[in-house]
Amino acid sequence: MEQLNQGRSYVSDPPFSRRVAFLVQEGDVGLTQEMYLGQEDYTFKPEDVGRLIEVVMDMSPGFLSWRFGSMFSDLTEQYPDPFPYVQVE
Repeated sequence: MEQLNQGRSYVSDPPFSRRVAFLVQEGDVGLTQEMYLGQEDYTFKPEDVGRLIEVVMDMSPGFLSWRFGSMFSDLTEQYPDPFPYVQVE
């Protein structure tokens, strides 16, 4: 994964949490990441290469959750998701 920032907080995030953005790279295909949407494991596929993910880290030791996309418009404009959760027309 290519890390894109050092972490930012979104307005609705709890104190001391931060969101770190990454880009999925070819070397990540076949690797499994825990806590997809805070619940299940996810194995990266070839079509995920180049997709933006956002990892949410909390003040609780070892807690993290992640998803494709970002809460920050500057990142979603720079790295549009080819498979977004919600289609905006």
